[in-house]
Amino acid sequence: RVAVRCGLAPVLLEFAKRYPDVTVDVTVDDRTVDIVADGYDAGVRSRESTQKDMLTARLTAPIRFVVVGSPEYFASHGVPKRPEDLLQHTCLGWHSLASENEYRWEFQRRGKDLEIAVTGNIVSNDHDVLVQAALDGLGLAYTTLPEVAPELEAGSLKAVLESFSVSVPGLFLYYPASSRKLPKLRAFVDCALAVCNGNP
Repeated sequence: RVAVRCGLAPVLLEFAKRYPDVTVDVTVDDRTVDIVADGYDAGVRSRESTQKDMLTARLTAPIRFVVVGSPEYFASHGVPKRPEDLLQHTCLGWHSLASENEYRWEFQRRGKDLEIAVTGNIVSNDHDVLVQAALDGLGLAYTTLPEVAPELEAGSLKAVLESFSVSVPGLFLYYPASSRKLPKLRAFVDCALAVCNGNP
């Protein structure tokens, strides 16, 4: 879902303008998929989670994670000053479809990785649910900056612990080398590269 919103959506928009007669079938799944075995032409993942024998094309710049909450939440519960303070807050948990285990929130302090096992009374595998819960003042959400940029700009959400935030290298389109000469895939890859480089 993050891949679609942050990386794929602008490419789909530009590709539809260039090739209005070509149909793109997008399947959204949090689980790691074998695109060859499952019959897909390409996939979108962070580079570290793609299969090593795949070719990749960058879709996004590095993506930063943020902790956000509503002004009303912070007025009632205070503002965490360090990651450990989250243990005293209501946090909105996330888990993937592939695992029922809640994701530990990741931070960095003085160059060292830090994970916090947060707790709360709402857990979801959908970031939209968690962001809406944060907007409603039900707790703090851990999400990517692009997903909440409009809310941060509008002031309906506030970011905290920014000096401890981590970034991931970004999202990549990946596909098997054997498919790189397929005309439609080649056109899609070229479009993705153009959008990422700001030259659609």
